[in-house]
Amino acid sequence: MYLIDRPLVTPRRCRPAGKLSYSDMRGFTLIELLIVLVLIAVILGISVVSFTGSMQKYKFYAAVREFSATMGYAHRLAQIEGNSQVLTLDLDRKRYGIEGRGYKSIDPRIAVIVMDAAEGEIRRGIYTFVFRPIGGAEGGTVTLSSGKKIMRIELDPVVGSVVVK
Repeated sequence: MYLIDRPLVTPRRCRPAGKLSYSDMRGFTLIELLIVLVLIAVILGISVVSFTGSMQKYKFYAAVREFSATMGYAHRLAQIEGNSQVLTLDLDRKRYGIEGRGYKSIDPRIAVIVMDAAEGEIRRGIYTFVFRPIGGAEGGTVTLSSGKKIMRIELDPVVGSVVVK
């Protein structure tokens, strides 16, 4: 049961040169390419702005983690070595460190304030935290802020533990 009358392949019609219609042409027009390039530029612009905003946020949280980790390290170091450890915070130069172990910088865009029970709010000068070998600590609460983000690093005077809020 084969169809003998019908050919298996249908012949194509050839048009004479120069008589092509728009439906026969393949490719993109210049306007279509420009629209795609503009859309790509807009998407890249939005993603760059979003990325830089998130990088500043992560730098802030990294600074808080580094400072609190240094306080915790000074606390453990005092217990291990059996002598007091002093963590110095230079509010003018925006740097901190354990005496004799070097300093770390704080991003200049981050505001640092120390709340001391005896002296009140301290914004300038050098402030020291002392960690005792028996577990106690002397020092106030450090507040770090950048824009709308605010984090507090509290020091427990009895135990010497560090709490980030």
